[in-house]
Amino acid sequence: MEIALLPPLLAHLEGIGSKVRIDVRPFAPAEVPDMLDAADLDLAIGVLSEGRTHHKRRVICTGDSYLCLFDPRGHDPSVPMTAARYAAIPHVRISSRGALEDGIDQALAKRRLKRRIAVSTPHAVGVPYLLRRLRAVATLRRSVALAAAETLGLATADVPITLPRSGISMLWHASYDHDPAHRWLHEEILRIAREL
Repeated sequence: MEIALLPPLLAHLEGIGSKVRIDVRPFAPAEVPDMLDAADLDLAIGVLSEGRTHHKRRVICTGDSYLCLFDPRGHDPSVPMTAARYAAIPHVRISSRGALEDGIDQALAKRRLKRRIAVSTPHAVGVPYLLRRLRAVATLRRSVALAAAETLGLATADVPITLPRSGISMLWHASYDHDPAHRWLHEEILRIAREL
């Protein structure tokens, strides 16, 4: 979501003269409750579960679909992206998204197909830049893939297999509920996510 959500959020904050500072930190979803409780995070955004009883969660987008993202210089975008073609192209695997990546492998296995992983990275933000140098494909959320394609001249295609959809949520400590600045930021993020 760093690719899709952060640029319009920062542009909006700058446009209204906000002095809010955004500090993006990587995290594993399982670490989020402890990080919120220790005040290491004010707010987490991602594929997140409910958290603990003293955490609040709000879904900001539900079930975004996925697209294949690739460099059109290496793979002709006019050729249909079939399951066999999708499996044959080397893949950039985002290791921090285990459930989605496992879902890709399971869906391909049902068709007796297996993909070849060219590179595995925990950082989704760098994937579009890798694709500019590799003849490979990555599977990203539609909003992220479209933003990366527009910015870097990459191409997209529908994913030719059925993948589960997962919503993106904000999670925060309930102690921030009465803080007007936090409530304001939550609403700004929600508004921008809806526009995406």
